[in-house]
Amino acid sequence: ILGIKKEIRVLARGTIINFVINCNGYVL
Repeated sequence: ILGIKKEIRVLARGTIINFVINCNGYVL
């Protein structure tokens, strides 16, 4: 369960980063 939870957290973080890149055009 912890492994899945950690994996979802990493995946969510990647999605947020991609969203920021798509909106701003650069990495914060």
